[in-house]
Amino acid sequence: MPLPLTYTIRLTKKRQLTHNIYDFEFELVEPKTITFLPGQFVLVKTRHPQTKELLSRAYSIASSLSPENKILLCVQILPDGKLTPLMKNWTLGQEAEMQGPFGFFTLKSLPDRDLILAATATGIAPLRAMIENRLTNNAPGKIQLYLGVRSENDIFYQEILDSWTRKHPQFTYTYCLSRSKENRTGRKGRVTQILQGENLEIKNTDVYLCGGKEMITELLLILKKKGFKEDQIHFEQYFL
Repeated sequence: MPLPLTYTIRLTKKRQLTHNIYDFEFELVEPKTITFLPGQFVLVKTRHPQTKELLSRAYSIASSLSPENKILLCVQILPDGKLTPLMKNWTLGQEAEMQGPFGFFTLKSLPDRDLILAATATGIAPLRAMIENRLTNNAPGKIQLYLGVRSENDIFYQEILDSWTRKHPQFTYTYCLSRSKENRTGRKGRVTQILQGENLEIKNTDVYLCGGKEMITELLLILKKKGFKEDQIHFEQYFL
């Protein structure tokens, strides 16, 4: 099986969402289009300007399938990282390499099946692509999103999530604030705590999870205790 294509990409938009999370939109310079499935990821590659070390990191695609000549990545800037501190300082027009798509964490559910989606921080990226795909295609299945962040200051994507709820009655979302003091915007507690207390509909429902190892491990146990079967649950572990 041939390796995915390598692209030249150019930064066209950069938006700071929280103190350490950014959206990066790239246009594809060559080749000019990409085909991917919601949930897949790409490798962003560049050489360190001082050490010349080749840096390569994986990021899930947050954008929908259209347009085919642009790609959106939701990235957490890591202070001790090698690539993300560089990306934080990239200006519009910066070029890099990208290879992809990769991955099997894709939207496999039929349009009439309901979805429960849970993520922490930038784990929302592949789920955002899945949600937008379903809503764009007017899939009738209900979608419940649970997004875990630390506090009100860490909330992001609220504008687009609100717009989806207004336009699509089958979509709802909940912020789960693990360190909320006032709890004005979301429910207090980690994603695992919130979902454990929810009365979830199991029949005709699939679950998609994306986040750290601890969160994924806990949610798998919770969901199985609630009665979900293994073939109903799909997950992507971002980090240990």
